[in-house]
Amino acid sequence: MTWDPFFPSPVILALAAAAAAAAVFAYGRARRRAPFAAVVLLGARLALLTALAVVLHGPARWPPPAPARQAADLVIALDATGSMQTADMDGQARYDFAVRTWLNDARLEEWGASRRLQFVHLDERARAVTLEEARRPAAEAATARRSLLARALGEAIAALPPSPPPGSAMLVLSDGRDSEEESFAGAAALARERGLPVHTVALGGPRLERDVHVVAVLRQPYLFAGEDGEISVRIAQSNVGRERTTLRVTHAGETHTRPVAFEDRAMVTVNLPIRHETAGTYEYHVAVDPVADEVELGNNAQVLFVQVSARRLRVLLAEGEPHWETRFLAHALRRDDRIALVQVSRLTAERTTTLASRGEVDEAALPATPEALDAFDVVILGRRVETVLPAAVLDYLPDYVDRRGGAVLFARGRATGPDAGPAVALIEPVTWPAGAGASDEGHGPGVWRPTSAGAMHPSFRTDQGRLGRALAELPPFERTAPAEPKPGARVLAELRPESGPPAPGLVAMEVGRGAALMLLSEGVWAWRLLAPRDADWRDLHDRFWSNTVRWLGLGRDFMPGEQVALRLSHQSADVGEAVTIDAEARFVDASRAQFRLVVRDPAGVAHGPALAPVEGDPRRQRARYVPRAPGVHTVVLEAPGLDPERLERGLNAVALDQERLQSAAAPGALRLLAEQSGGRVLDPRRPERFAAELARADAAAEAPVRAESAWDRRWVLFLLLSWAGAEWILRRFGGLL
Repeated sequence: MTWDPFFPSPVILALAAAAAAAAVFAYGRARRRAPFAAVVLLGARLALLTALAVVLHGPARWPPPAPARQAADLVIALDATGSMQTADMDGQARYDFAVRTWLNDARLEEWGASRRLQFVHLDERARAVTLEEARRPAAEAATARRSLLARALGEAIAALPPSPPPGSAMLVLSDGRDSEEESFAGAAALARERGLPVHTVALGGPRLERDVHVVAVLRQPYLFAGEDGEISVRIAQSNVGRERTTLRVTHAGETHTRPVAFEDRAMVTVNLPIRHETAGTYEYHVAVDPVADEVELGNNAQVLFVQVSARRLRVLLAEGEPHWETRFLAHALRRDDRIALVQVSRLTAERTTTLASRGEVDEAALPATPEALDAFDVVILGRRVETVLPAAVLDYLPDYVDRRGGAVLFARGRATGPDAGPAVALIEPVTWPAGAGASDEGHGPGVWRPTSAGAMHPSFRTDQGRLGRALAELPPFERTAPAEPKPGARVLAELRPESGPPAPGLVAMEVGRGAALMLLSEGVWAWRLLAPRDADWRDLHDRFWSNTVRWLGLGRDFMPGEQVALRLSHQSADVGEAVTIDAEARFVDASRAQFRLVVRDPAGVAHGPALAPVEGDPRRQRARYVPRAPGVHTVVLEAPGLDPERLERGLNAVALDQERLQSAAAPGALRLLAEQSGGRVLDPRRPERFAAELARADAAAEAPVRAESAWDRRWVLFLLLSWAGAEWILRRFGGLL
């Protein structure tokens, strides 16, 4: 028992004596009216004053000794990704600097005196490690090629107890780089919720590594046998300046070299002509020599696979009203020996002519039925085609484009008259004003100007400066039909009249697996009737139509004449990156195609990823393959009974270390992590200051021991108030008030 007076004892006694004297005086005056009640109530008052005096003297007792406080946890998380090998911390790798400065014996002994130490590696996930593992050199410990730092940190915090002991904390030693640039907000919120402050140490600076990387693409979407093609090689550099390197292209055992001089340019483009006389898949190995002090060599080389076909594009041109536009269009396509054209024209009500080039299409199999339309890769429609093609074929066109992967070119605007059904309108890339007919006057005359989307489109594939001059000097278009592009359609060229706003002249739209393209302007045909002084532009008409039809026929899921398609989500992928493989049958359900998929890795080992149906798409099956070794992986699809019965594609897997390539530190992310979790940002060169942070946490976690005073007891206060209240009530009803 101990005493802790609320006031000094003499003051309490004096106040109690004064109150007792006042009570004796008051009850002495009331004794004549109720002697017995006055004596009893006076005794109650004096007892109350005595109890109050005792309570104010603060009788208290000390609580029993509390059990010893549970030791706090200190989780030390080290970034174990490749960027931590960057040697920009006093000439040391970031990881080695962290180990020698923060994880030496003196520091750990000081922190471990009051805490249980745990060690975690952070890369693509969080992994608990021993002190010996944490102290391994950077070349052995910091080897991860990807950093999912925010996600790994969240995993590390979630693995700790929901209510860590008071004073627990986490120390993160990292450069702050996250490969996916994911925010640390989620991990910080989880740490704050659990009362776990995260202290951060930002290592490294804004380092720019020296690197050269190469990207090679085939400029044509598809290459025919005996046709000239081109590989475009882009060599980009970072922090290389004016140095030189050498481009090496290897094919069929022969290597050709080209010098590359950057001259402070960020990128240099080299175009390589190619030509193959026979169909097949051709492999090109494209590489550049490394420059001095280059940190990542995995992106210095690429394997490019070139598909060459011997099949021609099969094109149908149908028109009910012959015109110069479609006549010159047909002439241009006949000059392209990679296109087999069938032209059906209605000359009079009683006479229809059919012309077939290159003898590849049986005239008896012309599209009198919907199934016969599937034999063509591209369908070109002139005007009033309902007088040439049966209604069943016109009704089939949306399905031919959407589900069969076909392509339709509207060469003269609206293809059908007012009496035709609505099916064709479903694949038109524009909408028409109410009541507008196919021959309604629109905008014009004017000149064409490719839009930003059209300037890069294959239809205008030529020198852009030359194209701009040509379109300005060529005869103007007669008019453009009044129409508005549908949502999702792209305007490739605009007609710009002498007065008034521009109007769409060439509009493209993806429709399911296929595409539709509409020419709204009339006048391309005049490009073929140029004066001798305009001879430089005479080939523009034929190249425009040839490029346009090739884009329509070759840019879809299926190649010319093929009933099977094999597609990879990536032609080049990182080791460990999942690649999606799609196998598709054009005219039958994939379940009936009896597909068999085999992938051979660079060592020749065969893998059989399982094909599974794609929901909502019965003609497609899909598999997932993860390359585990760098090099060329060969993907083979066998489809018995279909054409072709075997397809082969190449997959190039590279072991690219993005962490070494992009090694600039991100201290801002670590600062936000510390601030949002209740931690501190620490100077990487002043580890001794962290001990002061831990000491403050220990002081806050220590609860002071206090004596338990009677004055703090609720029941004591309740008893005194009840006692005083009862006395007042008795005085009231006893007639003493």
